[in-house]
Order: sequence, then structure tokens, then C-alpha cells
Amino acid sequence: MAISGRGWLKGILGAAAAALLVVGWQALQDAKVNLATMTDSPVAGGDMERFILEYYRFSKSLVLFGAGSPLIDHDQLVENFDVLWGRCELLLEGRDYSLIRGKTRARAHIESIYAALQEAEDDVLDLEAGDAASAEPLITTFSAFDQGFSNYLFDLSTGRTESLEERRQTSVGVLARVNVLVAIGAGVGGILVILISAEAIRARRAELLVSKREEHALYLAQHDPLTGLLNRSFMTGRLPDLIRSSIEQNQQLALFALDLDGFKKVNDVHGHQAGDQLLVQVADRLRDLVRKDDNIVRLGGDEFVVVFANVDEPDWLEAKAQTIIETISQPYQVEDAVAKISTSIGIALVDDELVDYDSLFKAADKYLYDAKAAGRGTYRFANQMAPLTP
Repeated sequence: MAISGRGWLKGILGAAAAALLVVGWQALQDAKVNLATMTDSPVAGGDMERFILEYYRFSKSLVLFGAGSPLIDHDQLVENFDVLWGRCELLLEGRDYSLIRGKTRARAHIESIYAALQEAEDDVLDLEAGDAASAEPLITTFSAFDQGFSNYLFDLSTGRTESLEERRQTSVGVLARVNVLVAIGAGVGGILVILISAEAIRARRAELLVSKREEHALYLAQHDPLTGLLNRSFMTGRLPDLIRSSIEQNQQLALFALDLDGFKKVNDVHGHQAGDQLLVQVADRLRDLVRKDDNIVRLGGDEFVVVFANVDEPDWLEAKAQTIIETISQPYQVEDAVAKISTSIGIALVDDELVDYDSLFKAADKYLYDAKAAGRGTYRFANQMAPLTP
């Protein structure tokens, strides 16, 4: 029986479509396996890990927003709230229900968080930045759920970036194969194109989500969550490189160690929320006093470090120290009250003896306490025989 030219062409196209469908299906499976691997990473997390991350992100954003931190605005707060709400629904009623089926305690925990979200919805939507009084009951409500989540935060902050990068590269390879199949299959079968395109979009979204969360985890590892300043990791990570560079380029580097005088009284009289608000305002004032190449670090509590690069002469340091003291000593609006503090400063300069992080910081810290002993609200140099006074 002879086959017509048109029938022969249909047969070829049909065989090609079938072959592409098989190859396309395999690509889809590869993509799904790869995405599952990516979402099992400590940074992005599987579905339960994502729930924990989203809970933590919302809980901490409440603290930051209530304290008036520049790290979070109202849109971000509401977005974090909505994401956590949606994740609860997926776990309790949606596609992720199988993850907690038969796990009574886990389900009860998630139901409690979901109920708290429903009750808090209007309060979150109406919350204003820096309104610590309104934020406090919300913070108290959600901080009660913290128990059981803290073990996930170490992996989140450290990241395991090598395995994550390998998984991301695998994802890029899968996406490239998918894109080729889409281009070839466009003239063969619309269904195949739709299936592969949809999977490619989901893969791309997952890749972007992993990247965003990795960046956020890295930021959390290097910055103080309350003020947005660099945290203690800067002192052992970046500072030694800055000291070495200043020596090689014959440029002076100065380290200011600051301690807030009277901060404990603010906490005792006005409460810890007021103390947090004051710390955020101190950080903002310090930002206004440094240059782009300088660095501000919050070590913890009321202790700060400012590293000034390429310092010209001692007179500049004295003027800068006095400006910092005068600026920090201006009144602060916290809660419904006005608070006043001052600051004491110890200053160390890189020289022949102070050539590493430990010696430089210890010298600045020693003269910080000399400044406090001299009556507070003053400064002392670390490497001069006769400490200067303003």
C-alpha cells in the first residue's frame, strides 16, 4: 500500500512529536528532581524549613518595625505576614498537608500560629513604624512560638554556599535544555510547549527565590538585625584586611571604641522597647558622621566601633571625636518620653605596635575605660603618653 507524500510527512512529524515528548518529559523530571534538591538546601529549605524561615522573618520584622528600624517598611512587614499566612494554609489545608498528616503536635503548633495571624491581621495592617506600644503585644504573641525553631537558624546564617551553587548550576543546565526543547517543539505540539514553558518558569522562580534567600542569610550573618549596622563578624573578618591595607599604603587607620553613658537608665526607666528605639537613632546619627569608606559596627548592647580609614592628622580625630560626643548627647524621643545619654570614646591608631585587630581593639578599649573614669562624655587617645582631653 503506497503512502502519500502528505501521509509520509504526517508520520515524520508524529514521530518527531513523540520523540520530543519523551525527551521533554525526561527534562521535566530532571527539573523536578533538581528543584527538590534545591529546596532541600539549608538556605532555601524544604516546605517545613520554608515555613520556619517565613515565621522567623515575620516575627523579627515585627521587632524591627516596632523599633523604627530602617531595615523594614510597612509593605515588607505586610508581605511577610501574607507569606506566612499562605504557608500555614498550604500546610493545614493545601498541597503541603501530607507533611504534617499524623503529626499531632506539629499540626497543633501551626494551627496556633495561624489563629494568631487571623487575630492579628487588623493590628498588623494598622501598625506604624516606631509604634513600639502597639507592636509590643504582637511581638509577645508571636515570640511565644519561637521554641522549636531556633535550631534551623544556624544553617540559615551559614548557608553552605558551595552545595547551593552546585545545585544552582545544575538548574541552569536543566533550564537550558528546557529552552531548546521549547524552541524545537514550538512547531510540533502546543501541549509540549506549554508543559515545558510552565516548568521552566517555575524553575526560574525557584532559582531566584534561592538566590534572594541566600543573600538575605548572608546579610543577617554580617549585620546587626536591630540597627542595620555591621556586626561583630566585621571585626574578625574585614578589619584585619583594612589594617593590612593601611600599612601597605602608608595610610593611617583609626578605631573608635564607643560606649553609651546612661543607656542602662533608659532601659530601666522607659523599658527595653525604648532602649531599642534609642539604639536605632544612635546608629542613624553615626551614619551621618562618617564617610563612605568608614565603617560602623555594633558589637552588642550599647557598644559600638567606628573605623576611620585614611586619617590625615590627630587634630582631625579630636574634632571628629568631639562631634560624635556632641551629636550622641542630643535628646532622643523614645516612647512618650525624652531621653538623654552621652558617650565615651577610646581611640587607637595603627602604628608599629598596634598592627593587628586584637592589639588595636584592646588599646582602644583600654582608653575607653580611661575616658569613662575621667567623668564620661569624653575621649582618650590610645597611643599617646599623655591622653588628650577635649
